[in-house]
Amino acid sequence: MRIGASIAVQHYTPSPSIPIKGAVAMKNILLLVHDDDGQEARLSAALAVRAALDGHLVCLDVIVTSDGFYRMGGGPIGMLVLEERQNEGRHNKAAVQARLLADNIPFSWNDAIGELDTMLIDAAGLADLVVLNSYLSDDIADPDMAAKIRTILRHVSTPILAVPRHLKAFEATGKAVVLWDGSADAEAALRAAVPLLARAREVTILYADDRSLGASLNDATSYLLHQDIIAHAVRHEITGNDAALSIEHYLQRHEPDYVVMGAFGHARVHAVFFGSVTRHLLTASSTPLLLARRA
Repeated sequence: MRIGASIAVQHYTPSPSIPIKGAVAMKNILLLVHDDDGQEARLSAALAVRAALDGHLVCLDVIVTSDGFYRMGGGPIGMLVLEERQNEGRHNKAAVQARLLADNIPFSWNDAIGELDTMLIDAAGLADLVVLNSYLSDDIADPDMAAKIRTILRHVSTPILAVPRHLKAFEATGKAVVLWDGSADAEAALRAAVPLLARAREVTILYADDRSLGASLNDATSYLLHQDIIAHAVRHEITGNDAALSIEHYLQRHEPDYVVMGAFGHARVHAVFFGSVTRHLLTASSTPLLLARRA
């Protein structure tokens, strides 16, 4: 295997199913496969989205190595560690594939060895959605997923669904909240989320009012209306200086099934929305986040 490249090794497609009316995007769901404590949450979320949108699951099975591992030759201890990880990966791969086959899920499989960020960036180019955890543990990666997600989104415009690692179930057709600041990134996130929002039983556009709104709330609700999606606009005034905590309290009260937001923000909220709100929600919130940025 060429190091640093992912190689497709399997495709499985069951008999064609009846297409879902109106499904125009988000067909290729890229799932990070790795035997860590967030895998079940990632898999459940990916399967829920795939079922809602009649999509295809693209599994990226990554054996993570550190930068420079192969440039330095790995060393005997490093190679033993790699061999152990490969053995563990084979067992996990067999279990996941058996589950997908038993449930008649259309999927393809890619094996990869290298840095997590690089593998995901390479694989995300032709994906419509990437499913990750909002926090990772074990040896798979640095748990600072806010930084990793930001790195990935700087290289590809594919939206990322970040789910808490202990999430029991993802309600793909449940309640959605769209965090809105009128920025180009918020617009990109709104567009990317349309296939899911079209199936949500309730959609709320939430403007966390810090006096720096770009495109208006009416622009957002009108756009969704043209997609046959009825959304309710809500202005949430931020009290004090902690936008992240204020938004988290709103989400705790209203309990949406997922949140849609632009990854970076604009103007003076550029630092606030990524440096504070996104990072805070990724580390502290139990709500899945659908994150995107402008191309």
